[in-house]
Order: sequence, then structure tokens, then C-alpha cells
Amino acid sequence: MAQGKPRGKEAKAGWTGWEIRAELLRRGITVADVARIAGVSRPCVSLVIHRHIPRYKGRRIRRIIAAILDRDVREIWPDEAA
Repeated sequence: MAQGKPRGKEAKAGWTGWEIRAELLRRGITVADVARIAGVSRPCVSLVIHRHIPRYKGRRIRRIIAAILDRDVREIWPDEAA
């Protein structure tokens, strides 16, 4: 099979919530730190990280997390609109 772009669900998988948390912790950033920066509660950040909050409600927090991780939002959450 030729190597190339993943197909189906793999193409839009993005990062898992645990991968996001691990990368934050690797950089010395806790969920509480993200919550303070975003001006929201820790549970709210966790809901965004683990995709349990509608995309339109977590968009601002997603942008903050992506900026902290120095990544494009769509790399972490491929379903994010441009």
C-alpha cells in the first residue's frame, strides 16, 4: 500500500485529550494555568481538552491551548473551522 495521507477517521483524528494534557505538562503548564489564562474554570478547560463541550463554546480556549503549545488549532483539533 502506498504511503500517503491517512484516510477516513485517521485523517481527522487530531490529538487526544491525554496527548494535549501530556504536552502541556511536559512544558510545565497545568490545566489550572490554562484556566487562569483563559479566565475560566479548570473543569471547563478539561471539557474542551477532552471534546466534551461543543466546538463553538470552546473555540477561544482551543486557541489559547494551541498558542501555549505553539501549534495550529487545526493540527490539534482538525474539525476547527479556519
